[in-house]
Amino acid sequence: MARPPGRATTPPLEAPLATYTVLLSSVGNPDFAQYAPVSDRKKVVAKKLSEIRKACETYIEEWDLGGGNWPTCPVRRNGKVVGHFSYNGRFWRSRKGSHAPGSNTPLK
Repeated sequence: MARPPGRATTPPLEAPLATYTVLLSSVGNPDFAQYAPVSDRKKVVAKKLSEIRKACETYIEEWDLGGGNWPTCPVRRNGKVVGHFSYNGRFWRSRKGSHAPGSNTPLK
């Protein structure tokens, strides 16, 4: 069926891209007499989880952090917690309604 003359068409709506955010930080490691954070906080915003992973790896390297310095930094997608990256770069997806350690499953 043809469109009536003079009538504008509305372009299809595109789904907005997801925005991932994470606030990177550290904790002191009492095994090395560290009792306060050993780095500055840094907020990262990205369109892909792979970009967040790379930012975590870079942050760890730049601040020379060990596994004992790496806290659970929740990753949010459009404001909602979706999981976190562990020190080794593995993403742990949050179970619905929780981002506490022990309530996560690995992303396969």
